[in-house]
Amino acid sequence: MRKLKAFGQHFLVDQQVLQTINSHIKISKEPLIEIGPGGGALTDLLVQKKQHFQVIEADKRWCEFLKKRHPNVLTVVHLDALQFDWHTIDPETIIVGNLPYQIASELMVRLAQSGAPFKYCLFMMQKEVALRALAPIGASAYGRLSVILRTQFDMEEVMHVPPDAFDPPPKVDSSVLMITRKKEPLCSVSELPAIEALTQSLFSQRRKKCRKILLQQFHQAQIDRLSINLDARPQALAPEIYVELVRLSEENNR
Repeated sequence: MRKLKAFGQHFLVDQQVLQTINSHIKISKEPLIEIGPGGGALTDLLVQKKQHFQVIEADKRWCEFLKKRHPNVLTVVHLDALQFDWHTIDPETIIVGNLPYQIASELMVRLAQSGAPFKYCLFMMQKEVALRALAPIGASAYGRLSVILRTQFDMEEVMHVPPDAFDPPPKVDSSVLMITRKKEPLCSVSELPAIEALTQSLFSQRRKKCRKILLQQFHQAQIDRLSINLDARPQALAPEIYVELVRLSEENNR
């Protein structure tokens, strides 16, 4: 079946890579959701582990294909994963998928925003997105995505996937990330909109020193409480500092 560029369709076909990804999916009675199954290469392995599970697929053609291929196993949801109501899932749910490149970062942010409980996510995505999610503080790739996701999630890269593992091969490398919710998130979900706004403000001026940006929004005494180096740039601030800055801003608005 012809792949559609509109859905960012690059299907994983390398059997060794598929088997390695499958080996990381430890499942027994937990609910399972697969995002973007496409032609079902990973799905075909998952049905050997799970008698019934849900798949979310935006391309109607693949939805019909999967319904016929595994009629008694899959609940096929024809939907963009960004539109799925993640609040409804069971807290033991395992979420896996080869994420379409154009929605990977937004989907992870949506999961963070939703506060939806899950056991873990195993996502394949463009390596550049994975690097931004995992970037150490101070690195050039460290930015809004790094901060927002790390307030809620623990993440690690479990494998690298080269372009020739896909059909058609993308122009970029891919990574597989394991994502779990922090037992103690750095902030509440209700604080995330303010963190998104603050990171937008600072990282849109990432070459400027924090002094000029922060003193427009906070009193010197407040900043002193956080021991922030005002000569540093936004990428030098840990996620915890962004959380504290949001809470200082809330103090100013009371």
